[in-house]
Amino acid sequence: MTHHRTLFPLLVIAMTLALVAMIFFSFRDRFEATLNNGNGRVDAVEYQSNAHAILKDLRVDLAISADDTARIVLLQQTQRQLLELIVPSNYKEIHLELVITLSQLASAYEAEDIAGVTSASSRWEDLVSQYSWIE
Repeated sequence: MTHHRTLFPLLVIAMTLALVAMIFFSFRDRFEATLNNGNGRVDAVEYQSNAHAILKDLRVDLAISADDTARIVLLQQTQRQLLELIVPSNYKEIHLELVITLSQLASAYEAEDIAGVTSASSRWEDLVSQYSWIE
């Protein structure tokens, strides 16, 4: 018995490549749209503007909050908003400092640690004095 050669393996390979190409081209537009609508690069001015929009009223909002629970919720929301920002590479360190300071402040309020609140608030004041665009 002899084995007949068929074109079936080539047909399967061609159909697989066509399917991969179809999938690539059908999702390429969505991927590019995602990159252009918020997951792409951001420049320093845009980052500063976005961070300022989140942080500008934080000190006032903390002062007028009814109690520590409200302050904790406000700090956690602010922290989440900061974490959603796209950060330029030269701002990653300050961004991390902002998020950590907010976390320390929330933890101090939660633990009712007055010294911790004072320490974290002092650190926040240092950051604001170093980077005027924060508030």
